[in-house]
Amino acid sequence: MSSAVDVPTRPPAGVAPVDDAYSASGTSPPGMLHPRRRLLDYSQAAEYLGTTERHMRRLRHERRISSVKVGGKVRFDRKDLDAFIEARKDMAEDFHGVG
Repeated sequence: MSSAVDVPTRPPAGVAPVDDAYSASGTSPPGMLHPRRRLLDYSQAAEYLGTTERHMRRLRHERRISSVKVGGKVRFDRKDLDAFIEARKDMAEDFHGVG
């Protein structure tokens, strides 16, 4: 007769827990942003702002939003996207007389 063996529920010290294959691979499922990824491509940035990829391209072309090129590809920093959102909040408050 064998006895049950306790299996640790937490990973060893210094090892991050892995919830699923997406966490292990460093990618995210379609339609979800990876929580630790700082630079986003057009489609991810559009999802983050709740707009379209076409609108993101227009914002960049009109220099209304900051971007960076990495390896020849355009990326958007989450911090810049957050700043873009905050700036628009101030504009909306001024427009509506709130504040």
